[in-house]
Amino acid sequence: MYDPERDLPAVCNTSDINEELGLVTHLFTDKTGTLTRNVMVFKEYAHGGDAAPVPVQGLEAEAWSDLLMVMLLCHSVQVCPVSGAFVASSPDEKAILEACRDAGFVYEGCSIDGRMTVLIEPRVDGAAGGERKRKIFQKLEELEFDSFRKCMSVIVRDCADGKIHVLSKGAESTMLEKCSDSGSAVVAGIAGVVNDFAVKGLRTLVLGYRRVTDDEYGVFKATLELARQSIVNRTKFEREAYAEVETHLRVVGATGIEDLLQEDVVETVNMIKAAGIVPWMLTGDKKETAVNLAQAAGLLQVLNEIKVLKPLQYLRHCSARVAWWTFATSPTSTTPSPRSSSASSRRRCRSSSIASS
Repeated sequence: MYDPERDLPAVCNTSDINEELGLVTHLFTDKTGTLTRNVMVFKEYAHGGDAAPVPVQGLEAEAWSDLLMVMLLCHSVQVCPVSGAFVASSPDEKAILEACRDAGFVYEGCSIDGRMTVLIEPRVDGAAGGERKRKIFQKLEELEFDSFRKCMSVIVRDCADGKIHVLSKGAESTMLEKCSDSGSAVVAGIAGVVNDFAVKGLRTLVLGYRRVTDDEYGVFKATLELARQSIVNRTKFEREAYAEVETHLRVVGATGIEDLLQEDVVETVNMIKAAGIVPWMLTGDKKETAVNLAQAAGLLQVLNEIKVLKPLQYLRHCSARVAWWTFATSPTSTTPSPRSSSASSRRRCRSSSIASS
């Protein structure tokens, strides 16, 4: 085993593992960074009510809009002052900013005092006109992503007119619920586009926008400060404060980002399966994205039957089995016949689990 790109051969630290490999029957693997390279490429997007997928090259024809404002300002990316390269903990955010830069919308970074600058380059055929323009925004708050909200938000003030903007992005399952027009045709169209992206195996984000007044921001700021000063249940109070501003959003678009597969991943998966090992992929992506990538990586064949376990049914099944095991192995049981008691309890638990499902 040898990696020619890094000139790095494999190193054997122990020989005992060779004897244990034959005992392995299942292999659990992460998706991002294991089956894929964690190298993101911005492929497609949808803009507002059009709800039609547009190749990323379409950004060159875009004029300044709420969609571009969310793409360029709703993130935690830093810009290297020497090279101008983007330094990001999220490869998705880096991919979006790089695509915007190629289209003539350059995020120049955030200063120490929180001023975020966007440079709009002149383009011949685009909508930016014939001169360079800079837009400067003051970052007021950054509401970081967490797995409970499944979104992140940045609140900025436009230094030109003083207006305050709430910029949000996140998973479709939560973002569409936060929209004030959740039952409109625009939201339904964006939901359809997101599903199309997922079927293609793309990672999806829904982008939302809202404008707030100074009074509304002042109330939110006071609520958030109280939450951050709380000694108990601080996270709970912070989420409640976030919910006050991350609501009544207007959906402005969606993005589809491709995570490139690792080299020779299909051949590797096929050899693992040929050895009698069953591979399982763990991911938090949408079901359609997971299925598409599993087929691309060789974990699933196109003709394979796919069974979907609903969370509630699965939890009922697991809780019934745990309840039976706890009762059957309890040391405090006072029944005279442990074996017959275990058998009868097993029958009762099985019937109860069937009835509950």
